[in-house]
Amino acid sequence: MKFLSFLHSWLDPYEVLRDAANQGERGYQNSQQMYEDFRSVFFATPQGKRVFNQIMHWAGFFRTGYVKGDPYATHVREGEKNIAARIWASCINEAAERPTQTNKR
Repeated sequence: MKFLSFLHSWLDPYEVLRDAANQGERGYQNSQQMYEDFRSVFFATPQGKRVFNQIMHWAGFFRTGYVKGDPYATHVREGEKNIAARIWASCINEAAERPTQTNKR
């Protein structure tokens, strides 16, 4: 029975996602860290570049989101493009340094 339990957990594709979701802090407190993480994941290796390109392709980032006669499909496509745009922006917008003091007028 223990083997079946192990086999079931090994075959459960959602367990990996649950484990990943429970690791570390939620979100980023530092936009520079997010920029560096996204760049290292997507652009440090040829595999990362291929994954990035595939995500952009799946999301239809470089195509129009409009579907003639179907506003619901248009909204779905635009939602997909929105996720791709967020990934894209996280990869290309390096965080600006925050000023250490305020300027008085």
